[in-house]
Amino acid sequence: MERNIYVSLLIFCVLLILITGCTNNADSSVNTVSPNSSTPNTTPSIITELPVTMTVSQTESSISITSLPTLSSTTSITLGTTVTISPTSLVTNNHASDQQIRTNMQIVLDVANQSQYVRVWIKNTGSVRIPANDIENADVFCGDAGNFNRMNLLTTSTLSNGQWSYTLINPSTPNSWNPGDILEVDAYTTTINSVDPVYFQFVLPSGVSTSDQFTVGTTP
Repeated sequence: MERNIYVSLLIFCVLLILITGCTNNADSSVNTVSPNSSTPNTTPSIITELPVTMTVSQTESSISITSLPTLSSTTSITLGTTVTISPTSLVTNNHASDQQIRTNMQIVLDVANQSQYVRVWIKNTGSVRIPANDIENADVFCGDAGNFNRMNLLTTSTLSNGQWSYTLINPSTPNSWNPGDILEVDAYTTTINSVDPVYFQFVLPSGVSTSDQFTVGTTP
């Protein structure tokens, strides 16, 4: 009987100690902040300062910039995590666009004969010179209007079926097709016949092109 009393007292003391400890921990975890406290707000804030103003409109498939600041050659602007715009690329793209806008040409005369030879004269009607490399990398399509093919630049001394060659007529400067100059293009294709019209198209690497459709009859 006496032993049971001691055991009960021991259990009671242990429970009392546990209850007291839990209460102290709960009190210590509560911080009371007075409304009049002068303690500064330590909540971190993120302020992004941009030295420039830029307007960006974004759609599901593209991002367009309607105003862009003047940047140094070492500065770049990153939009999100996937699109980066640098001054160098902007200058290059602007130059290419300007060249394309100022490039133009027009077929002034074209002839073909029953021997399936074609000669076309094209005038540079734009305001920029076209280098010989661009001429040689042009796409030329020629043949029957319903059965024309892409031609290959001449690699031998004589035109073969499906080949074309060119000559600059009295160029103002060598190896350049300058504004006002005439480019003479010769082509040979067996798809030409005496009944159907002939189709011819000349496309520069920039995408600028000229084309015409004419009849067979005159010997180039």
